Amino acid sequence: MQIFIQGNLGRQVKLLQEDDKCISFTDIQDNKDLDHLYDQNKQIYMLITDNPLVDYGKIIERMVIAENKIFIPIMIDFPYLTIGPVSTEGSEGCFHCYIDRLLQHDPARDVLRDAHRYYYTEENRDFVDIHPADALLISNFISSLKETKDEVVKIWKGKVSRLNLYDRSLISSQVIGVSNCEICSEHQNSKEKSYLNMKKNLEEGVF
Repeated sequence: MQIFIQGNLGRQVKLLQEDDKCISFTDIQDNKDLDHLYDQNKQIYMLITDNPLVDYGKIIERMVIAENKIFIPIMIDFPYLTIGPVSTEGSEGCFHCYIDRLLQHDPARDVLRDAHRYYYTEENRDFVDIHPADALLISNFISSLKETKDEVVKIWKGKVSRLNLYDRSLISSQVIGVSNCEICSEHQNSKEKSYLNMKKNLEEGVF
């Protein structure tokens, strides 16, 4: 397992998992050359960050899915700590889809998009205080992956959980794939999925 980390959250998780020599932790704080940092010999890749490093996640996910492996983003986007979605080849609801859905439904999508761009282009300083329980939660999740990988991936595939860091409430949901997503979708002609095609089938009695 390779875990890309940025900030206090990733470092605390690293301390909890430091005895496991099968896990390599890669700090991306000062190095954006992810192609160079990417270890092709792993099967599971995670991104744990103090900030919504969306573009980092998208780059890593492309590399991982191209090799039919597993990608799991975990990042803080106040007021939430977001875990997932778990992306694998052939599964609906990847990280790309999750971000597209956020932008689709956020009333201030331009502000959100600018924030994502800012965290990718600017230096990300360590300024986030982490509750010890949050690092322990993620460490336990990693331990579950090591013990029962297939079962955990099956349960979490395409799903995302958001923990409110203020009131500690938790919301989990399945990510609905975006049509013709470059990562997880079967590319279809949009006209074949439209209501016009449905109207034609109804008129011809095709159900």
